[in-house]
Amino acid sequence: MAMDRLTWAGIVLIGLGWGLLLMGGHLTDVSSDSWERSVSTTLRLDLPTIAQALILSGFGLAILAALQHGFGALNRFFEAVLERSAVPKPSQTQAATIAVPKRPATVRVAQGRIKDRNYILFADGSVDVETLLGVRRFPSLNEAQEFIGT
Repeated sequence: MAMDRLTWAGIVLIGLGWGLLLMGGHLTDVSSDSWERSVSTTLRLDLPTIAQALILSGFGLAILAALQHGFGALNRFFEAVLERSAVPKPSQTQAATIAVPKRPATVRVAQGRIKDRNYILFADGSVDVETLLGVRRFPSLNEAQEFIGT
Protein backbone atom coordinates (compact mmCIF):
# COMPACT_ATOMS: atom_id res chain seq x y z
CA MET A 1 0.00 0.00 0.00
CA ALA A 2 1.48 3.31 -1.00
CA MET A 3 1.49 5.95 1.72
CA ASP A 4 0.58 9.49 0.81
CA ARG A 5 1.81 12.76 2.32
CA LEU A 6 -0.85 12.88 5.00
CA THR A 7 0.15 9.44 6.28
CA TRP A 8 3.83 10.42 6.33
CA ALA A 9 3.01 13.64 8.19
CA GLY A 10 1.13 11.59 10.78
CA ILE A 11 4.05 9.20 11.20
CA VAL A 12 6.49 12.10 11.60
CA LEU A 13 4.28 13.68 14.27
CA ILE A 14 4.04 10.35 16.09
CA GLY A 15 7.84 10.02 15.98
CA LEU A 16 8.34 13.57 17.26
CA GLY A 17 5.87 12.96 20.05
CA TRP A 18 7.58 9.75 21.16
CA GLY A 19 10.99 11.37 20.93
CA LEU A 20 9.83 14.29 23.03
CA LEU A 21 8.18 11.95 25.51
CA LEU A 22 11.25 9.75 25.89
CA MET A 23 13.72 12.62 25.98
CA GLY A 24 11.50 14.97 28.02
CA GLY A 25 13.23 14.24 31.30
CA HIS A 26 16.64 14.95 29.83
CA LEU A 27 15.50 18.23 28.28
CA THR A 28 14.31 19.60 31.61
CA ASP A 29 17.62 18.66 33.28
CA VAL A 30 19.65 20.48 30.62
CA SER A 31 17.66 23.69 30.88
CA SER A 32 19.61 26.53 32.40
CA ASP A 33 18.60 29.06 34.97
CA SER A 34 18.53 31.77 32.32
CA TRP A 35 15.87 29.84 30.40
CA GLU A 36 13.78 29.51 33.50
CA ARG A 37 14.15 33.22 34.30
CA SER A 38 13.19 34.23 30.76
CA VAL A 39 9.98 32.20 30.87
CA SER A 40 7.49 33.68 33.25
CA THR A 41 6.38 31.60 36.18
CA THR A 42 2.83 31.38 34.81
CA LEU A 43 3.99 29.90 31.49
CA ARG A 44 5.46 26.47 32.00
CA LEU A 45 6.07 23.94 29.27
CA ASP A 46 4.43 20.64 30.05
CA LEU A 47 6.50 18.38 27.78
CA PRO A 48 4.61 15.11 28.44
CA THR A 49 1.31 16.79 27.51
CA ILE A 50 2.82 18.26 24.34
CA ALA A 51 4.28 14.84 23.44
CA GLN A 52 0.92 13.13 23.95
CA ALA A 53 -0.80 15.78 21.83
CA LEU A 54 1.74 15.20 19.02
CA ILE A 55 1.23 11.44 19.19
CA LEU A 56 -2.57 11.71 19.10
CA SER A 57 -2.46 14.26 16.29
CA GLY A 58 -0.17 11.97 14.31
CA PHE A 59 -2.52 9.04 14.75
CA GLY A 60 -5.42 11.27 13.76
CA LEU A 61 -3.68 12.29 10.53
CA ALA A 62 -2.79 8.68 9.70
CA ILE A 63 -6.38 7.55 10.29
CA LEU A 64 -7.69 10.45 8.22
CA ALA A 65 -5.40 9.46 5.35
CA ALA A 66 -6.58 5.84 5.54
CA LEU A 67 -10.22 6.94 5.47
CA GLN A 68 -9.58 9.28 2.57
CA HIS A 69 -7.87 6.51 0.62
CA GLY A 70 -10.63 4.00 1.45
CA PHE A 71 -13.49 6.30 0.49
CA GLY A 72 -11.65 7.26 -2.68
CA ALA A 73 -11.51 3.59 -3.68
CA LEU A 74 -15.19 3.19 -2.85
CA ASN A 75 -16.02 6.25 -4.96
CA ARG A 76 -14.04 4.86 -7.91
CA PHE A 77 -15.89 1.54 -7.57
CA PHE A 78 -19.33 3.18 -7.71
CA GLU A 79 -18.31 5.38 -10.65
CA ALA A 80 -17.21 2.26 -12.55
CA VAL A 81 -20.51 0.54 -11.76
CA LEU A 82 -22.48 3.55 -12.97
CA GLU A 83 -20.46 3.72 -16.19
CA ARG A 84 -21.07 0.06 -16.93
CA SER A 85 -24.78 0.22 -16.22
CA ALA A 86 -25.39 3.51 -18.06
CA VAL A 87 -24.82 2.26 -21.62
CA PRO A 88 -26.10 -1.22 -22.49
CA LYS A 89 -23.90 -3.17 -24.85
CA PRO A 90 -25.47 -4.24 -28.16
CA SER A 91 -24.66 -7.89 -27.50
CA GLN A 92 -26.62 -7.80 -24.22
CA THR A 93 -29.77 -6.48 -25.85
CA GLN A 94 -29.51 -9.07 -28.62
CA ALA A 95 -28.97 -11.86 -26.10
CA ALA A 96 -32.04 -10.76 -24.15
CA THR A 97 -34.25 -10.95 -27.24
CA ILE A 98 -32.83 -14.34 -28.24
CA ALA A 99 -33.14 -15.81 -24.74
CA VAL A 100 -36.95 -15.52 -24.73
CA PRO A 101 -38.28 -18.60 -26.51
CA LYS A 102 -41.34 -17.98 -28.60
CA ARG A 103 -43.98 -20.64 -28.63
CA PRO A 104 -45.70 -21.45 -31.86
CA ALA A 105 -49.27 -20.29 -32.06
CA THR A 106 -51.43 -23.38 -31.66
CA VAL A 107 -55.11 -23.95 -31.13
CA ARG A 108 -56.37 -24.73 -27.64
CA VAL A 109 -58.23 -28.01 -27.49
CA ALA A 110 -58.96 -28.43 -23.79
CA GLN A 111 -58.35 -26.97 -20.36
CA GLY A 112 -58.42 -28.64 -16.99
CA ARG A 113 -56.65 -29.46 -13.77
CA ILE A 114 -54.07 -32.11 -12.98
CA LYS A 115 -53.63 -32.56 -9.22
CA ASP A 116 -54.57 -28.92 -8.36
CA ARG A 117 -52.59 -27.49 -11.29
CA ASN A 118 -54.11 -25.82 -14.32
CA TYR A 119 -53.23 -27.14 -17.76
CA ILE A 120 -54.00 -26.27 -21.38
CA LEU A 121 -54.01 -28.97 -24.08
CA PHE A 122 -53.14 -27.81 -27.59
CA ALA A 123 -54.02 -29.29 -30.99
CA ASP A 124 -50.48 -30.57 -31.59
CA GLY A 125 -50.71 -32.67 -28.38
CA SER A 126 -48.47 -30.45 -26.23
CA VAL A 127 -49.57 -29.32 -22.78
CA ASP A 128 -48.84 -26.17 -20.75
CA VAL A 129 -48.92 -26.85 -17.00
CA GLU A 130 -48.58 -24.36 -14.16
CA THR A 131 -45.71 -25.60 -11.98
CA LEU A 132 -44.11 -24.08 -8.91
CA LEU A 133 -41.51 -22.42 -11.14
CA GLY A 134 -43.99 -21.12 -13.68
CA VAL A 135 -45.73 -22.41 -16.79
CA ARG A 136 -43.95 -25.36 -18.39
CA ARG A 137 -44.69 -27.02 -21.74
CA PHE A 138 -44.69 -30.80 -22.06
CA PRO A 139 -44.87 -32.73 -25.33
CA SER A 140 -47.83 -34.82 -24.14
CA LEU A 141 -50.41 -35.02 -21.38
CA ASN A 142 -48.91 -38.30 -20.09
CA GLU A 143 -45.49 -36.69 -19.58
CA ALA A 144 -47.11 -33.79 -17.75
CA GLN A 145 -48.92 -36.20 -15.44
CA GLU A 146 -45.70 -38.13 -14.79
CA PHE A 147 -43.87 -34.92 -13.96
CA ILE A 148 -46.54 -33.80 -11.49
CA GLY A 149 -46.81 -37.26 -10.00
CA THR A 150 -50.40 -38.34 -10.42
